[in-house]
Amino acid sequence: MANLKFTGPEIQGLARNLYDLPLDKELSEKIFESTEGWIIGIRFLLKELAANKALQIPIISSHRGQQNLVNFLKEEILLGQQSSSSLQKLAIQAALFDRFNLELILKINRKEAEELGVETENIGQDFFQFIEQSLFIIPLDEDKTWFRFHHLIQETLQGLVVKHYSKQQVRLFYRIGSGYFELRGFLREAINYARKGDDLDNAVEIIERNRYYYQDRDQAVELKALLDILPSGAIEKSASLLLARAFVLEALSQFEQ
Repeated sequence: MANLKFTGPEIQGLARNLYDLPLDKELSEKIFESTEGWIIGIRFLLKELAANKALQIPIISSHRGQQNLVNFLKEEILLGQQSSSSLQKLAIQAALFDRFNLELILKINRKEAEELGVETENIGQDFFQFIEQSLFIIPLDEDKTWFRFHHLIQETLQGLVVKHYSKQQVRLFYRIGSGYFELRGFLREAINYARKGDDLDNAVEIIERNRYYYQDRDQAVELKALLDILPSGAIEKSASLLLARAFVLEALSQFEQ
């Protein structure tokens, strides 16, 4: 995947060829840092630069920049590649998570199908087609099991979630994700997604179920990182978490001494 990234000189060449736009080395490097060398992001920024006739990177965090990016992605990716509705739906589901794999997407779609009373079809096939055709997905391991979106794409797709799913459905997806990540041993993500699914009780229970793993191994720092995800009020209501916090405080105080 690293070989697909554009370098600074290649960005300069692309700017000249597409928009007759001269870029100096400093600006091309800033574009590289902003886009991670990703071609779709580069094309968006170059298009904005050419349209504004100003040699400075557009501020994507502004309302205008965000809207322009959404429109560009709709035209160039979601619609431009003639993606099927099933692939677009899959992309929006996956964008809820900072990383995803086929197993997670299958769990979400099976639950959605169950709620709707329909059969799931070709999810695995759609997933691999989605991965193979997408210019905006980054594999996270050599086996290409886990993936993530480029951050610009993820933010854009998350903005489209409300047009396709109700708040109740989104909460359900996050809760499914929370359970999945806990089973895989990724507790920080499990707790985060439980909270995004408005399921604070389960977020508390995840730590309650797993705190002895950290205490038995004297992993106070790791346990503290999990407790820090919760609001203090939730810890105060749980005797188990109060004991976990006491363990953390004692262990860290001994370390400092």
